[in-house]
Amino acid sequence: MKNIIFTGIPGSGKSTLGRYAADILGLPFYDTDTLTIERHQSSSSRLDLFDLANAGQYQISQIRIMDELSRLKRPAVISTGAEVALIPECAKIMKESGIVILVQRKPRLILKDMKKDRKTIFEHNSRMIDIHREEIRLYREEYSKYEALADYVLENNGSMNEGLEKLLKIEAITELG
Repeated sequence: MKNIIFTGIPGSGKSTLGRYAADILGLPFYDTDTLTIERHQSSSSRLDLFDLANAGQYQISQIRIMDELSRLKRPAVISTGAEVALIPECAKIMKESGIVILVQRKPRLILKDMKKDRKTIFEHNSRMIDIHREEIRLYREEYSKYEALADYVLENNGSMNEGLEKLLKIEAITELG
């Protein structure tokens, strides 16, 4: 059986939909960004994905994690970081080991949600970064790669329940349940 792998930009709903789908299907859930942070975190310092990327560790860690998740004994639901689909080694693993679902959400909805729920401006190396606008820019520039990788595209512009209903109508997903 194959894994169910969600990709998309931050705020598109891939982790939330993934957790719900995992619960409904009785499968384990993994988030590659969370696993990366956990593996590199030390009790004495707070790491973030920017630090890992600058140290050259983000891609290496994501490749290792995707490889490990592809070798699980039973299927799982996996949410990837936005850049994971753009790492050729990860894209190959995703295609070979799973059903890849591109979760799309209109950028204006993502930004609206982010402003309510999360900090969107970060200071990194004395530079202010609007992470969500940066991710949306990257997504637009690389959309064809996301689309080519995806087996299914899930429009997630309504409520989370509407997104979950659409997800559960995908035949490959219902066959796992």
